Amino acid sequence: AEADEWFARAGSPSNMSVFPLHKELGMFYSEADLHLQLSKPSMAVETFGMTIVEAMQYGVPSVVPCVGGPAEIVRVTGCGIACDTENVEILERSIRSLLADPIAYRVQSERCLSEVRRFSLENMQKQLIDIIDEQF
Repeated sequence: AEADEWFARAGSPSNMSVFPLHKELGMFYSEADLHLQLSKPSMAVETFGMTIVEAMQYGVPSVVPCVGGPAEIVRVTGCGIACDTENVEILERSIRSLLADPIAYRVQSERCLSEVRRFSLENMQKQLIDIIDEQF
């Protein structure tokens, strides 16, 4: 309801749709070409970035801020671009460059599908156990 009120006042571009909260996001990711994580580091730095991992499950590269968890995920996996998301010109250039080369895009998309295994429950459990074992 709050989003509807805000967009009623502010308006929205004709090429944009706003959806209410969904429990099953797969239908959105499976239709997406790109995932944008547009948090503002000047206001708050996101620590993990679950949405980047969710997008990776569907082969969708992300454009993320230069700092925080999303940037680390993109740097480690190569599944997107970290850029200054508060600078519209840089953000636009980053999006255009990612989508301009279909071969490079396909490589990133395939990388998403292979690298997402790093974040599986089994892998995370193993890493935690290894850290704990190192302490004792």
